[in-house]
This record gives sequence, structure tokens and C-alpha cells, in this order.
Amino acid sequence: MKIIFLDIDGVLNSFDNMRSYHPYERRHYDKFHKFDSRCVRWLKRIIKETDSEIVISSSMRRLQHFDEMWDGRALPEFVGKTGRTEGHRGAEIDLFLKNFSQPVENYVILDDDSDMMPYQLDRFVKIDGSYGLNYWDHLKAIKILNDPPKQMLFDFIIH
Repeated sequence: MKIIFLDIDGVLNSFDNMRSYHPYERRHYDKFHKFDSRCVRWLKRIIKETDSEIVISSSMRRLQHFDEMWDGRALPEFVGKTGRTEGHRGAEIDLFLKNFSQPVENYVILDDDSDMMPYQLDRFVKIDGSYGLNYWDHLKAIKILNDPPKQMLFDFIIH
């Protein structure tokens, strides 16, 4: 299985897109904010070209109505959410991988923050939160998922 660890704010919900809506539209859309349709299209393309699954690593995963928000946008299903740790996002991803019930062939991390473990950096695509997931990011993610770094084989032995 190939996994996309997906942050939301700054990745699917670009700050440029949020600024483009009039405050009245933001208040009356729903209790969340709109996702940038460009970013969602790039995510769907990554999934299609790599046959990968989504794991939500965003802090939004803890929202009470997260599943409703996700389903209401006709997004691809996700197979899990990372748990909460005292560390940073990279530690949460590490814990998920260690406890996930299925074998993970490869993974990519799409996030606008950089709090990853050093050994995760070759699978990390740093997204510019101002514009969200874009063409170049999607190409990097596809390359990582379809051409795994050699270190991948040793990650679970070492950690």
C-alpha cells in the first residue's frame, strides 16, 4: 500500500484561496472553509497515478465534525488518521506507520510545516501554504510514491 500523509490547511486549503472569498461567503458556506479546487484536483491526480491511499495528518482531524466536512466535499476516502503525540507531525506519522495493520510499500508527506523526522525528509514535499498543492508538488509526490527512496527498506528496522 502507498500512503499520502495529508495536511489540509496550506495544502488543500490555500491561503490565497481563502482570501479570495468575500467574508459573507465564508460565513455562509458551512462551518468549515472551502478547499481550493485546484489543490483537490492535484491530490486526485496523485492518487490516480500512484494508486495510493490517504491518511489525514492535519490537526483538523481532531475536529468533531471532520468526517462530515470531508464527506461533504466528495473527496477520496481516507484509510486513517494519525494519532496525537507529544512530539511533532513527523512523530505522529512515525507512530502511525509502526501501528498500521497493513504493510506500507511507500509513503509521501504533503505538508506546509516542516516538523518531520530527519529520516522522513526524502518522502516529504514541503507545500507553500500561500498557494497550496500545485503542479510541481504533485510531480514530486508521484515520483516519491512510484520510485521509492532506497532508505525505505531500512526505516522499520532502525526505528
